[in-house]
Amino acid sequence: MSRPGIDLYIEKAAFLKQAGYALIAAGLILLTFLSTAPSVQAPWLVFYSYLLIAFGGIAVVLYKCTEALQYSRLKKRTAYCLECGWFGRGTDWYRYECCPECDSEKIDLR
Repeated sequence: MSRPGIDLYIEKAAFLKQAGYALIAAGLILLTFLSTAPSVQAPWLVFYSYLLIAFGGIAVVLYKCTEALQYSRLKKRTAYCLECGWFGRGTDWYRYECCPECDSEKIDLR
């Protein structure tokens, strides 16, 4: 079976990407609302929208950094399928998230 620590690490990294894009979208929606509503004259709301966009951008950059670290760690590992006996690099398993030969999720990383 695949190691739960690696799977949990992948899910945590994916959360950073999703949260970053959500913050960017919320900031852009707020900025669009402020630019189309002439009755709202609050410069602090513009500041908060830019702050949301900045935090979203930082979260996406952090995701890219963790993905690069994870990819470099997986390069050094070998993946072994417990179903068909396939073995290869950890990056092949990461690309497909299953065995490239038999599509099994029973992979052991060594």
